[in-house]
Amino acid sequence: MEPSPKARAIVAINNGEISEDWNWFFDDIRRACEGKGIQVVHAGAGDRTIRVGPAEAAVTIDLRPYAQGQKGYLFVETGREYLFQAYDQSRIVLEKASSYFGILCSTDE
Repeated sequence: MEPSPKARAIVAINNGEISEDWNWFFDDIRRACEGKGIQVVHAGAGDRTIRVGPAEAAVTIDLRPYAQGQKGYLFVETGREYLFQAYDQSRIVLEKASSYFGILCSTDE
C-alpha cells in the first residue's frame, strides 16, 4: 500500500522589499529541495493565506501569525506543527530544513 501523500513545503515570507540577497537565497533553497518532495513557494507582503502540497493533500496556511513584519521561512509538513525560521543565509535555512524534514537539503549535492 502506498503511503498517504503529504504536503511538504517551505514558504518564504517576505513582508517588504525583495533584495538581491533574498532572491539569491530563495533560489538556492528552491534548487536544494528540487526532487525531494518539498515545494518551495514565496508569499508576499499582501498574502494572508497560501495553499501548498499536492492536490490530494493540499493545505491552506493562515500566514498572519507568521507575517508580523519579519522575513523568514515557514516549514510545513502534514501532521506536524509548522516551524518558522527567521531569514538567514540559505546554508543556515537548509540546515534547519534538513532537520525538520528528516532529509538532506543542501546546495552541495
